[in-house]
Amino acid sequence: MIDIDLSGMKYWYIHVPVADQPKFAELIQRGANLWPDAPPEIKEFADLVTNGRVLQDYYAQNKDQRKIHHTPEQLEGVAK
Repeated sequence: MIDIDLSGMKYWYIHVPVADQPKFAELIQRGANLWPDAPPEIKEFADLVTNGRVLQDYYAQNKDQRKIHHTPEQLEGVAK
């Protein structure tokens, strides 16, 4: 069973039994993959949980990410 200690005002402590760690790591990785523009801290957390270390500089990537916003005129003729 996963336990979260919320007694601290500043930090949460998540306790995951060794037997549940592979499932927890999979949960975190899948969740992070479903959120492509996740904040760098979330991406780092997913790396730490699944790989034990941060694999990339997500802060540099975050500055370069651009969301695509289309105007109604650009979407005319697009199949709905």
